[in-house]
Amino acid sequence: MEALLCKKRMNDQSFYGRKLFIQYEPDLETFEDTKEKIEWRQSRVTNRLLELQNQDRKKEYIQQKQEEFKHEEIKEVEKILKQSKSLKQQVYEEKQQSKLDSNKNQIFDKKRKMRDFNNKLGDSKNYSKKNTGMKKRIKI
Repeated sequence: MEALLCKKRMNDQSFYGRKLFIQYEPDLETFEDTKEKIEWRQSRVTNRLLELQNQDRKKEYIQQKQEEFKHEEIKEVEKILKQSKSLKQQVYEEKQQSKLDSNKNQIFDKKRKMRDFNNKLGDSKNYSKKNTGMKKRIKI
């Protein structure tokens, strides 16, 4: 009875260990049948191990490709950054330009104020130059 259970288990599952103990009664199977099954299982085990190794190699290959791709992208970005101005330099130049623009506006505002002030003074001078007919009296 144990031989039948072992046979069913052997047929249902793959064996991945180093030693395999098989106990069959002679009337259930011949020696050649057991030998063929053992060889077949051994070939399945070796195939499975090779598949696992290939999977590991594929994973390593994919990781290497991803790292190479990342390094290539980083190099391209560095080239672009070297060719173009740095971000800090661009920000600095924008601030300087805005300061220049604001200074120009301030200068124009000052000139406008001076012109307006001169116009007012000029108008008041014109009024003072006109003879209004009044004379100042001097007390002695």
